[in-house]
Amino acid sequence: MIDTSTHEVVEVVFDDTVVDLTDSSPVPTTTVATTVAVGPAATRSHPVRPVLDPKVRARRIALKRAAGRRRLRKLLWVSGITFVVLAVWFAFRSPLLDVDHVKVIGVRSALPETVAKLANVKTGTNMLDVDVHDVARRIAAVPYVKYVEVSRDWPGTLTIRVTERSPRVAVGIGKEFAVLDDEDVYFRTSLVRPANLVLVTGVEGLSKPGDSLTGSAKDVVKFAHDIPVSVADLMGVDSIHRASNGDVTINLLSGQIVIVGDPTQARAKLLAVAAVLQTKKGKIARTIDVQVPELPVVSA
Repeated sequence: MIDTSTHEVVEVVFDDTVVDLTDSSPVPTTTVATTVAVGPAATRSHPVRPVLDPKVRARRIALKRAAGRRRLRKLLWVSGITFVVLAVWFAFRSPLLDVDHVKVIGVRSALPETVAKLANVKTGTNMLDVDVHDVARRIAAVPYVKYVEVSRDWPGTLTIRVTERSPRVAVGIGKEFAVLDDEDVYFRTSLVRPANLVLVTGVEGLSKPGDSLTGSAKDVVKFAHDIPVSVADLMGVDSIHRASNGDVTINLLSGQIVIVGDPTQARAKLLAVAAVLQTKKGKIARTIDVQVPELPVVSA
């Protein structure tokens, strides 16, 4: 028989049931003990942590490591993109990429500095902030400019390439002369008659540089364009006049007048004039009528 007055209390915990070992009552045989406590602290329950299977433990560790690697890769990817964006931003906003020079190529009618001033791009402006299309539009508005190309030459040069209009014919407007190109654009004014250009008179509609011919006035200028320089020199062309009804006459340096009529069949009419001028009658004729180029009429 156990003396409970001096002996420590011994208890066994079967799940939710506490059994006093000093009690002589039978212990339940259908319950598995999960906690054993001996001593003064026997009245408290101390759960025992279940032991994990090694394979399960290894699997959990592997999953945690994989998740960590994914987070690390994501962090590195985001950091890399951020670094690249910042690097590009700082690179293109660097003072090294400011406009240092504005270079003008192909200008003959004005000083390059004048065109550079028209570009209205200040040195020190970031190259990326320069609207090359806007610069091109401003320069193309100049009458003597036919084509313009604006480009960035890194790291700090803005290049403007200009193609100027070439004079093809002169049109008398009052006491001045409008110089036109092959597109019938009035791009320059001359106070004296331009040398080596066919002069056209009787044309209206031109008041200032930048204007273009329209309507039937274009026909007479086209006729003048179609006269080869060698033929004009051979014939001794002084000027071409357009009458109010649109008919065309050619004034030769010899004082002779060539009646062309409507400015069509330019080549055939010019060849007829050249042929007549080679004859004796043609050399002394006052007028040569080539309205019908196959049957020229000579008048003394």
